[in-house]
Amino acid sequence: MADAGTALLRALTDCAGIRPEIMEAEMTRWSSVTFEGARHRLVIRLPGPAAGRLAKAVAGDAVTPVGHVLADIALVRRVEDAGERMEIEALTVEG
Repeated sequence: MADAGTALLRALTDCAGIRPEIMEAEMTRWSSVTFEGARHRLVIRLPGPAAGRLAKAVAGDAVTPVGHVLADIALVRRVEDAGERMEIEALTVEG
């Protein structure tokens, strides 16, 4: 399950075109009767163009972590400061 966070970060990096600066990262295990997965909360910083690419990918469901199913992803907050700070929440399920 620890790989879910890494897989999600790699998928976000692929969409943005560069690796984001990670400001905060949380992962909480999640399960139902039939699925196991994790809830993720990331606060990252990216330069403007990369932030724009990532925001479009999140909105268009184009984020695909290898080895896990992305059940849900949302751009919760986007703030422009030194770069753009973005808060992303996601739910991954083992695939």
